[in-house]
Amino acid sequence: MTSPALRITRSIVVTPHDQVAVRHAVSAAALSRRLVLTGAIVLPIALVLAVLAVAGGDPLAFLLLGVVLALSVLFLVLVVVARIVSGRGAARAFPVGSEVGIAVDDDGIGITGPTSSARVEWSAVAEVARVGGALRLSGVDRSPALFLPGRLLDDAHLAAIAVRIG
Repeated sequence: MTSPALRITRSIVVTPHDQVAVRHAVSAAALSRRLVLTGAIVLPIALVLAVLAVAGGDPLAFLLLGVVLALSVLFLVLVVVARIVSGRGAARAFPVGSEVGIAVDDDGIGITGPTSSARVEWSAVAEVARVGGALRLSGVDRSPALFLPGRLLDDAHLAAIAVRIG
């Protein structure tokens, strides 16, 4: 069965809102929600247990407390660094005031930006989905996702692309 012809050509000028939306989407992808929730639940519980052990006079409690504190600091640093790095990447990829374009046709999806352009054939596209105010173009075979400002495509375009992907 042949899919109907698909032609979408759009371009936008990046706004601060677009940049923030892409940054948030990239941050969310970089740090899985499961990892953040696990750290936010387990580390405080372990800290309370270590403090109780110290108060109980356990000789190894100070070691346990030190390890839990070190892991807590490491976790917080990981979260902060991941958000900073992803924010810088979004700002470099989509500077405010720059033009970003997308061209969708029977062969695939083409993206143009201020510093680069890319073309992805349909056989390499697993999904194009809205993530908050951004778009996530997911590739097949665990290839990294590509994030774009969400204003590039409206919901009707996303539905047409989903039909094309199958």
